[in-house]
Amino acid sequence: MAENFEEKLEDAKAILQKLLESDITMSESMKAYEEGMKALQEAQKLLDEAVLHVETIKQQNTELPE
Repeated sequence: MAENFEEKLEDAKAILQKLLESDITMSESMKAYEEGMKALQEAQKLLDEAVLHVETIKQQNTELPE
């Protein structure tokens, strides 16, 4: 399973390509959709954590005395 943001996005892209195949069954489509949504949710969580980390650093830097 992918562990970083870029890998999660690549997983989601690969799943999208699978969904675009004309010979995929409905069952396979549903499973791929679920996997894709999970990968995107995990990527969003990683992105949110990164934004929070950057905001924390910015806040700490503005609190430093000059």
